[in-house]
Amino acid sequence: MIRRIFIIFLVMTITSCGSIDRHKAEEYRLFYERGEYCQASEVSLGTSTYCSRTSKTKDFQDLDILDALNGGSSLFALGFYDNSDVLFSYSTKEIDKYEKANLLSEGGRAAIDILGNASFHGYTPYIMDSIYAGAYLILGNLALGDKEGARIEVNRVYHKQQEASEVFRQEIKAQEEGLNRDKSQLDKNNLEMLAKNEREIVSKYYDDIRKWGSYKDFMNPYVTYLSGLYFLNNSSSLSDYEVSLTYLKRVSGMVPHNRTILEDLKLSERYANNEGSRVKEGKYVWVIFENGMVGRLEEISLNIPMFLVTREVSMISFSLPRPRVGKEAYKFLEVSLGNSKKKTELLTDVDSLFISEFNKRFPVILSKAIASTTIKAIMQYGVHKNDSSGLGGLVMGIYTLATSGADLRSWQSLPKNVQVTRLPIDGGEELKILAGGKEVSKIDIPMGKNSIVYIRIPEAGVKPSVSLIEL
Repeated sequence: MIRRIFIIFLVMTITSCGSIDRHKAEEYRLFYERGEYCQASEVSLGTSTYCSRTSKTKDFQDLDILDALNGGSSLFALGFYDNSDVLFSYSTKEIDKYEKANLLSEGGRAAIDILGNASFHGYTPYIMDSIYAGAYLILGNLALGDKEGARIEVNRVYHKQQEASEVFRQEIKAQEEGLNRDKSQLDKNNLEMLAKNEREIVSKYYDDIRKWGSYKDFMNPYVTYLSGLYFLNNSSSLSDYEVSLTYLKRVSGMVPHNRTILEDLKLSERYANNEGSRVKEGKYVWVIFENGMVGRLEEISLNIPMFLVTREVSMISFSLPRPRVGKEAYKFLEVSLGNSKKKTELLTDVDSLFISEFNKRFPVILSKAIASTTIKAIMQYGVHKNDSSGLGGLVMGIYTLATSGADLRSWQSLPKNVQVTRLPIDGGEELKILAGGKEVSKIDIPMGKNSIVYIRIPEAGVKPSVSLIEL
């Protein structure tokens, strides 16, 4: 009896990782949505030490990538750029290591997924994670007055976007190899049933998310736009202005109806054609609004038929992740400076970035989930049949139940969308910010300098996080 209790306790302890991760994710998101960024950073980093302008983050060694990303975005919203930069730099380097290894241990991880689930190992980063982190690193370096650091990040994220499709192809290839090893344990009848179940699940539960995919090859308009703004405001030669023009043309192609981008494109063309000068041109303030909360993954539980014993059909139960669309805080912001008043316009639909990449990953996720559950069910049947004590069957049953959950992890503190507008500095010194027709904040704007006003509002009614970043 004692042995039975001990084994059950051990199995439940081993399989508790997923539930702990989910509780932590929910706690973090609740704090972040309410604008309680210091508490959110404490959840992700395990300490409130870094939630201060005077403290410095350490050189992390074993922090999970997702915790670093969530911690970084919390501290960034507070304006603690020294600390957020350390976390984002750490996370992007760790993602690079992960990608360069090309899932070297995929065979071992595939075995873990069969016997457990994906939550047993560290967070698998999305391709978009390292690219989006580039936006925070560009802005953070500019806020710290490190223009060379910002330029380095502009170049890094450019190469990251250029390499993204190939990195993703290699990652999916490695995962498919692991999946094929899993499938080799299934007989012909089960393989045919697996394919049939996949088609029916996609048709019934995932048809409505296939429309998400408006950006080509992992290109992020937000990061590309910031790169264009960097060169527009920090060029020392015509060739640099031409680089700015190239970036802004790319953004305009991705977001063709955004009037601010079109205005910036015209300004960049004048500079590149030597028809204007930053000294002679008027000064501007760009307003960047990170709006709402990005979509997240929810769990759906399914029952499907598979062959577990010869031709006897049995129902098996398993879970899958499914994207849920995020929520805006406001449709737009109104901002006024002096005699100018404008509304922010869509620059990047982050939901689209997230869900379109999920869609690319989903075929492997689906096949692996069904194959994994089927193999564990067959193992459970075999143990139960050959163990007269019933203990093995009991343990396998508990283990199968405990490891059937879907991996729901993603970088959840990102906004639903990013919006932008630009105003001339024509004598006004105070930028007023209105949301839902009501003034929610204001900030002094320096005269004679181009600058960015960064605004983060995760949920309607939450006090905006507002920062001035000189260009």
